[in-house]
Amino acid sequence: MFRLENVSKTFINADNTTEAVRHVTLEIKDGEIFGIIGLSGAGKSTLVRCLNFLERPTEGKVYFQGEDLSAMEPAKLREARKKMSMIFQDFNLLEQRTALGNVLYPLEISGYSKKDAAEKARKLLARVGLEDKENSYPSQLSGGQKQRVAIARALALDPEALLCDEATSALDPTTTEQILQLLKEINEELGVTIVIITHAMNVVTQICDRVAVMADGEIAEIGDVKEVFVLPKSEVARKMILPKSEAVAHLEGNRFLRLVFDGQDAFEPIVSNLVIHCHTPVNILAADTKVVGDLMFGQMILQIPDDDVALARIKDYLDGAEVTYEEVQNYAG
Repeated sequence: MFRLENVSKTFINADNTTEAVRHVTLEIKDGEIFGIIGLSGAGKSTLVRCLNFLERPTEGKVYFQGEDLSAMEPAKLREARKKMSMIFQDFNLLEQRTALGNVLYPLEISGYSKKDAAEKARKLLARVGLEDKENSYPSQLSGGQKQRVAIARALALDPEALLCDEATSALDPTTTEQILQLLKEINEELGVTIVIITHAMNVVTQICDRVAVMADGEIAEIGDVKEVFVLPKSEVARKMILPKSEAVAHLEGNRFLRLVFDGQDAFEPIVSNLVIHCHTPVNILAADTKVVGDLMFGQMILQIPDDDVALARIKDYLDGAEVTYEEVQNYAG
């Protein structure tokens, strides 16, 4: 679907120069849900705007369905962009139009007849669960309802790709889960490739197939969501994945292990058995669970004695129990 080769984007003004995206190379496959995650200022939003050439890269090439966007004439580029719709954090709805009117807008400017446009817009509102809100204005809708209207509008021209720029950041957790489920259904039923920009790891683990982790405008790591969650390779991924705990914010100079459990072994008393088997006390500093795809995963941070012999016994036990683990340096919650 998308292929980026050594893409960079630099913003230059009178006061400074900002390298928002630096030398990014990646591929997004047809039909997948691809996540791009990073902390604030990582370059995520700039990168997604390079995908559809709302921002023209300073260097590198962006291919969409095998064609180089930079080589396209303006008219052909506009046609290509019709196949890529965007959903934004602040919804970008037209306040003077009803829900139906907002979905109608792209159909109207694309030359649909009034009858065909109205029929299609109503089907799309029904698809996102808002058939009873077609005459409501944005000011009369909740945040989740506004985003559903925005999704229906984004689907109006039958796009091949849906680019979501922090689409759930303004929503509460329950509504976020509902919107993500809706996007997953759209992906499965319509085959639309979805790219999700987010700073929230729970968004990625709930819906994405693969993820790229960004830091300072670059790709820190990329892989299947399960692989990145279980064994993150980059420092920024670790920060976003490790559970936070205020109670351990001031611990220094200790040793820590991060254990990752899948659905099969999450119910086994691993820690209790570890203490008994290894004759070594451990301290549970933090633990949480996440849904990755359709599976439940858990992780736990253990503080262990600063003793090489005890650590060797613990690792030997975990290896035998086939528990995934890694030693974490300087864990501070």
